[in-house]
Amino acid sequence: MEILVNTEILMESKLKAEQFIALYLIWKEEHGLCHKMYPDMNFKYLENNGFMKCFSDNVEEWVIRDKFKLLVTTDDNHMWYQFCKTMPFKVPNGYGGNRILRAKDADAGTNEKIKKKYLQIVSNKPALHKTILKCIDIQLHEMRHSMQYLQNTDTWLNQRTWEKYEHLINEEHGPRTDGYGAGII
Repeated sequence: MEILVNTEILMESKLKAEQFIALYLIWKEEHGLCHKMYPDMNFKYLENNGFMKCFSDNVEEWVIRDKFKLLVTTDDNHMWYQFCKTMPFKVPNGYGGNRILRAKDADAGTNEKIKKKYLQIVSNKPALHKTILKCIDIQLHEMRHSMQYLQNTDTWLNQRTWEKYEHLINEEHGPRTDGYGAGII
């Protein structure tokens, strides 16, 4: 069995890699393997922190709670609505009007193609979804004085524009203190 462990999920949930793997094995009903790999694990800690419920000493009667399941599974519609809430639907055009980037209603027919593309990108990848949302926030901050140049939403997804901002996730993004063009390399 192959289990991928995302370090962002570990940091966010404050779980150790062994705890994450043990919970994952119980969730996938690999009880024997879990007990074999982690015979001395303190499962009470995981229960007290809301990741699981131990009804008895029998590992097969343990239940994984939603707090853990939400770390490894996704609801596609929820991710799409979060994306739409984060990505603007219109921006100033620089001439006193607005430029539309997508339909305002996330469920509008004109958004179906964009929704399909987004869900294709983030399906079963909740960490990528969170990364994309962070990258949108960073890009909006970086472009706050030139929003008219923000790409249409479908172009933004097709060109994977978030990848241009991923390296900035761990940096501070406060107000600029340098002059116009002074920060350009």
